[in-house]
Amino acid sequence: MFVEKELFVIPNGDNFVLYAPIARTAVAVTGGVVRDIQACEVSGCYPQGPVRDTLLKVGILSENAPPSPKPTITSDVFMPTSVTLFTTSDCGLRCTYCYASAGVTARVMEFPIAKAAIDFIIENAVVINKKFVNVSFHGGGEPLYGTSGFLVRDIVAYAKDVATARELKVSFSCATNGVLSVHQLAWATENFNRISLSVDGPPDIQDAQRPLKTGRKSSPFVERTLAFLEEHKINYGIRATITRLSVGRLTEIVEYLHRVAPSASVHLEPLFSCGRCVTTGAEAPDPGVFVEAFLNARVCAKMLGVELYNSGAAIDRCDEYFCGAARGNFCVTPWGDVTSCYEVSLPTDERASIFFFGAYDQWSQTFRFNEERLAQLRERRVSNIPACDDCFMKYACAGDCPAKSATMTGSLIGGFRCTENRTLGANDIVERILQRKEVIIDGV
Repeated sequence: MFVEKELFVIPNGDNFVLYAPIARTAVAVTGGVVRDIQACEVSGCYPQGPVRDTLLKVGILSENAPPSPKPTITSDVFMPTSVTLFTTSDCGLRCTYCYASAGVTARVMEFPIAKAAIDFIIENAVVINKKFVNVSFHGGGEPLYGTSGFLVRDIVAYAKDVATARELKVSFSCATNGVLSVHQLAWATENFNRISLSVDGPPDIQDAQRPLKTGRKSSPFVERTLAFLEEHKINYGIRATITRLSVGRLTEIVEYLHRVAPSASVHLEPLFSCGRCVTTGAEAPDPGVFVEAFLNARVCAKMLGVELYNSGAAIDRCDEYFCGAARGNFCVTPWGDVTSCYEVSLPTDERASIFFFGAYDQWSQTFRFNEERLAQLRERRVSNIPACDDCFMKYACAGDCPAKSATMTGSLIGGFRCTENRTLGANDIVERILQRKEVIIDGV
């Protein structure tokens, strides 16, 4: 008799929850069941009876040794078939908390850099016999703003032509602030497979936190974009940044977003103070206040049928890596640098020495990579973070955001919101049990 590897005991009132993240199961039990499980780990035996049968059924116990987590990186060779292009550092908005202080510089990527990136991922796909590639647009500026918008169109056209010539499929996605013309919207919805839209809530919140660079309101443009996306049934999601001033209205934000964007998933993240926060005074919400507000908003979201997400407490994720920043995303900045992190796009960023691992070489018209730095990034997985060993959220949080950890602690290994993630995660697990999505064991 074997007990599931990585089994965690979470207090739940007078009883407990047994949570097995790798087996993707959780059960509510009494203290007696916990003691029997602990004894079984030593002896290999568990008392006969209905409790044992149920534990076997849900995967807490097994007749055979349970598997270890699957590796998420299967090769040391860097051969990406996806690229994220940060086509510009400029933007038509002046968000009070922008991590990249977009608009301070107005750099636009040169087409040969984008072309080399497309050629690289397509050649990799051919070599490893993969039938599709992915091209995304993101970064410290607005990809569809100004001349960058025309560049994006040229890149999409080129990628389609080359992929077709090599008998590959290509998909496109884009992160945008939503301040787009009708013509831009029409083109975007015809060419992008997925759109991620930044919207912070009702007009007064949106306009205070995400004004146009002229100082005018951005909400009318964003609401027009949302209406267009809904009308044309586009695959899109919304990301809202929650500040100290907006956290008290989290449920209202969810209700508003459901009203204007009923088909969108909603990603809520607390502000992390950096970038333009220094000059605007934008502040992060108190962690405890955010957790309480998020839990209330989650109740509202479930009633409305809204998919609500927070990156640190995503228990549906079971991974050793929080995100692609530590795996080695292939992201190219307007200057031609290769970064693995969406939040580290400027060559002046102190964290560039951690996340920049390559650059475009104009003489060879190819990219050169620092394999040693890439290997160091890939070592930032949860099994290499001692503080995460005994945490039930280890495969959901996976050590949390490496860029923010680097900012807070100066190290990729440090965490920065453990209490919040555990609170949100435990609540989600218990809620799923109470909804009988998992088996409840009343115990012995």
